[in-house]
Amino acid sequence: MCPKHRSEVAALPIYFVAARHGTTVLGESGPSWQPYGIQHARSLGSSRTECGLSALNWRIFWELPFPGTRGPTCPDCLKAVGLEELRARPKDAPRASDE
Repeated sequence: MCPKHRSEVAALPIYFVAARHGTTVLGESGPSWQPYGIQHARSLGSSRTECGLSALNWRIFWELPFPGTRGPTCPDCLKAVGLEELRARPKDAPRASDE
């Protein structure tokens, strides 16, 4: 690997947002696919969320490092990745589609 790209690889997040469902949200730059429902943490190459759920057919939102910025977050995943000091967002937290 060329030295120029080593810093880019090191900057990748360890956990990504995974969700059972997704929805299309219209934004300033056009439509984008966003998680819908509870957001879980999933590491690269794993078929399970960090809280232990089988997520083989779940969508991974590669562009969203865990924890995501909108929507409800799994409290068990927060604890599993060492972010228990962050409060899990409730189910009625605003999603990108709510704006």
